[in-house]
Amino acid sequence: MKKTKTPQRKSVETKRAAFVRLGNGRLEQALNAIRLIGNLSNTNDYEFTEDDVSKITSEIRQELAATEARFKVSLQRKTRGPVKLAA
Repeated sequence: MKKTKTPQRKSVETKRAAFVRLGNGRLEQALNAIRLIGNLSNTNDYEFTEDDVSKITSEIRQELAATEARFKVSLQRKTRGPVKLAA
């Protein structure tokens, strides 16, 4: 007699659990990348100008601001009620 396997259900990850799992990993990667950029400040190994530092930090700030804006827009959409058109 042949044994039939009952299909196992994959556990469905909630949106919150996925956000936390991915967010923690991506945050850690981002912080590590920033720390590595900070390692470039070692003048025994690298030569750089104030302009170089300004460009790097400006790019990081701009990307962080854009990311924060995306989160704010998403939260506003979530809390905003449905649009009703007048007759």
